[in-house]
Amino acid sequence: TREIRQAMESCIGTPIDSSKSHFPMGSLSPKTKDLLVNLEDIISADVYLDGDFPAEIEKLKKALSEKLDEFKAFGGENFKVNFINLDEDPLRIN
Repeated sequence: TREIRQAMESCIGTPIDSSKSHFPMGSLSPKTKDLLVNLEDIISADVYLDGDFPAEIEKLKKALSEKLDEFKAFGGENFKVNFINLDEDPLRIN
């Protein structure tokens, strides 16, 4: 699970505290907010964390989902999030 947490931290640029189930709202920098508000193209985030996981990973999944919701709030229709369950669709990874 440490490797998953490190990978998620590198993707979102924010340390994850697994003892908490959320990121602090408003933690996006003004530069990030501006970038998201002014997206000219659609950005899709594919998250391979849909399904049943151990409690620690579920906390990370919830925290990531909340952070991506914050990205979506600024990116609007140009920021898409897809939660993918590889147990249901294992070919999606290719």
